[in-house]
Amino acid sequence: MIKYRGREKKRPSTIDIKAFVFFFVLAINIKQELETEFTIEFNPNGSIGKRYLESSTVGIPFVVTVDHKSLEKQDVTIRDRDTEKQIRVNISELANTLHDLLKGKHSI
Repeated sequence: MIKYRGREKKRPSTIDIKAFVFFFVLAINIKQELETEFTIEFNPNGSIGKRYLESSTVGIPFVVTVDHKSLEKQDVTIRDRDTEKQIRVNISELANTLHDLLKGKHSI
């Protein structure tokens, strides 16, 4: 057995699971859909806390987060810059919810 980064490196042929796919594709799809109606900043790097801080520093009012629950439940989290409150919204309702939040029709 070969050591790799402090762990045993097993041969791919001996492991049942051959690959791990993250939910990144879902985030890309959501970004592309929202870009048809909104100006979107997309940042897949760093911790979520750093991304929240970065977005609030430049004044972005809402952050949409795709996480491990998003694939299963088909929803995302919207976070309000000013209150730091969050809601989960179905992906199919995301654009409408953002429109309503931006127009002040709803709050988080």
